[in-house]
Amino acid sequence: FEPKRLPVVALRRILSRVVLKKRASANSAERAAWAVNDLLFVSKGMPPSSAHDAAIRVIDGGVRLQAAVLSYCDTFIVVGLFVAVSLPLVLLLGRGKGKPAGEAH
Repeated sequence: FEPKRLPVVALRRILSRVVLKKRASANSAERAAWAVNDLLFVSKGMPPSSAHDAAIRVIDGGVRLQAAVLSYCDTFIVVGLFVAVSLPLVLLLGRGKGKPAGEAH
């Protein structure tokens, strides 16, 4: 580790132990609890009001990246199936029994 710096993974593990899993009181106004994703941004000095929005943006970016990769994989499979079905059909067509292409007139 660099002096005075923790990696994100270690920081998340430490902060996840700080987050309250269940509240002792049913009244949410009585007791403040942080969400795990918010704590990472709050610990870096971000105000709590914008930490939640920043955490949501980070999660959204990860979800969008995963969706793009999955859609690419699905497209690759569909194109592969199209080629696999088309290739035997092209081979079954064979050559035409007409005149050669140069003597069409």
